Amino acid sequence: MKLFKLFLLIILLLHGIKSHGEEFPFKISEVYSSGSIVNYDNQKLILIDFWATWCGPCKAATKQLEILQEELKEEVFVVSVTDETRKAVDNYMQKNTIRLMVLRDEKGNLIQKFKVRSRPYAVLLSYRGEVLWSGHPSGISFDKLRRFARNYQHSNNPISHIDDLFSIEKPPSFQQVWPQEEEAEIPITIERIHTPTSLFSRTPTTIHYGGLLFNLIAKLYRVPKHLVTSNKHSDFYIQLKSPVRIWDSNPDTLLAILSQQFNIQIIPQENPEEVYILKVIDKEKLWDNHQINWGEDHSANHLISENRIQADNLTIGEFCILLSDTKKEVYKYFGEDYAFHDWDVHIHFNDLMEAELLNEFGIVLQKQKLIITRFLIE
Repeated sequence: MKLFKLFLLIILLLHGIKSHGEEFPFKISEVYSSGSIVNYDNQKLILIDFWATWCGPCKAATKQLEILQEELKEEVFVVSVTDETRKAVDNYMQKNTIRLMVLRDEKGNLIQKFKVRSRPYAVLLSYRGEVLWSGHPSGISFDKLRRFARNYQHSNNPISHIDDLFSIEKPPSFQQVWPQEEEAEIPITIERIHTPTSLFSRTPTTIHYGGLLFNLIAKLYRVPKHLVTSNKHSDFYIQLKSPVRIWDSNPDTLLAILSQQFNIQIIPQENPEEVYILKVIDKEKLWDNHQINWGEDHSANHLISENRIQADNLTIGEFCILLSDTKKEVYKYFGEDYAFHDWDVHIHFNDLMEAELLNEFGIVLQKQKLIITRFLIE
């Protein structure tokens, strides 16, 4: 009887291993680039890095995974997966380098399979197709990968070629070609996510936001973050995709969707407060937008250190909000200059900041008491 149970257990285990292996190969649209660090060579761990061209934090996450790939060439094979079009990836790769193998999953097969809700996101698999770990790439480390690899050090990986892991989904042999119509405006999508993230990117057509609810509301009201407070939504993360037209011209639509979808109430509260008004007295001194160039990422368009703010392509109004968020005071601009400018300003000592704004940008600061609206989320 004991021998029969042992035999039955072995059969079940073998069947379980086989069923995991049957998940491979995963369907993808294209192997965009083969990578320059290491080729697939029967590594027993597969790490999938989900990223997007509009995702600012993805860039740093991918760089970190490249370092891990360098150190663990024999144990793990890392692939970088995006669901975007070839044109979008082409444009991104012209200014950025990814040394991992890059796959395109335009139909979202892997996105759906692993329930990817935000970027960056990573999934660690065994060669059997078992999900060993998933989450933000910052949560996977050299030591953790080594520990996972040790569990498979005495087993053989039967998957000998990358095509056995990822296969290209071929299009139908015949496709009806219709006259090309004007591209439809993307739909608004807003959803709650449970992975902390912080991203904001802008393309000519689309806004992507990922972050805290009250930060999103501050952006929609065009006010500093510290003017929006919430007693019960401090860890409420939102992912949003919106047409630029709606974001720029009709943010009330997005605020209404947020209120209805998540059953929140936004209560304005007006009080007199001391504010700093930025006034341009010498337009010739304003920097143009060619002094700092960090590329078209748009998700990392400013750098704040202990003493300085550097910013690429911000209007004066946007710079006021950034300054307000940094110094926890209110800075406003009531002029009519909506052009993009570059900025490099001291922020630690107010007298030095005022001197630099005047001498470098032709801007004076005037302190006034104004009615300021704060927003409470209930």
